[in-house]
Amino acid sequence: MKLEERHLSFELDLATSQEQEKRNCLLALRHMSAYCLNPTDALHPHTVTDQDRHGLERQCWLRDNMDQRHQSAINVLREQQARQLRQKAMKQEAETMAVIGKHEAGREELEKVLEGEEVEMDMWMEERRRKMSERWRLATEIWKKGRVDVGAIRLPHPIAAIEWPEEVAEHGEVRDGSGSVAGVQVLADL
Repeated sequence: MKLEERHLSFELDLATSQEQEKRNCLLALRHMSAYCLNPTDALHPHTVTDQDRHGLERQCWLRDNMDQRHQSAINVLREQQARQLRQKAMKQEAETMAVIGKHEAGREELEKVLEGEEVEMDMWMEERRRKMSERWRLATEIWKKGRVDVGAIRLPHPIAAIEWPEEVAEHGEVRDGSGSVAGVQVLADL
């Protein structure tokens, strides 16, 4: 049951009990009035004492102040309910802040992991580039040595080293710094 539903239930229960108390008070007042105002009842003769009169006055006072007491009780109940709602809102706010804090901590941890993985990937890629550049240089030297030694060709200028592209285009094509699709065309230029 939700807090608001419990509050309504408590208020209805209070109103019901107050109505019952009012009926009981009026019934007691009616009986006490009849007892004190008719001491010479034919069926039950009795003597009205000061205590009986004091009880009648008290019952009249209860009747006269009952609405004010009931309203005060309702006000106290509503204040308690308002305090409970404030406490619930504060608790929910604290829980929300805790969840946000936990989320932020998790996000920061993931960012650290991602940064670490990115550094590892960059190092791996740099190592791969270095190895491929060395392999290319070695293959080029072997090719050049084989061609120059047999006199098949004369190279007017040295073969350039591989320059790695800086970005990847949308469709996976590798582009160099000028924006054109890069390829190994060093040998074709010879």
